[in-house]
Amino acid sequence: MDFEGKLTVSEALRLSRLRDMLVSGEAMRIRTRARVSRQEAADVCGVDAATVARWECGERRCTTRRALCYLELLDKLAVTSGPGWPD
Repeated sequence: MDFEGKLTVSEALRLSRLRDMLVSGEAMRIRTRARVSRQEAADVCGVDAATVARWECGERRCTTRRALCYLELLDKLAVTSGPGWPD
């Protein structure tokens, strides 16, 4: 994934979706349900664990392609863990 330059329309739409997931708490629920730590998610996306924490707590608005990497991870975790797993 290219992290430089302007966002495409598709990327902007995906960032909007991620922001909705962060505000609703869905992003954190998916990550924790899959038993993935903030540090592990951060390592995958090339950011600090504090950045993931700030995204999830609403302290920082995600604006970069690194955040799109986080969305990709969440999408894959959601498929892997499935709805309601583990309860």
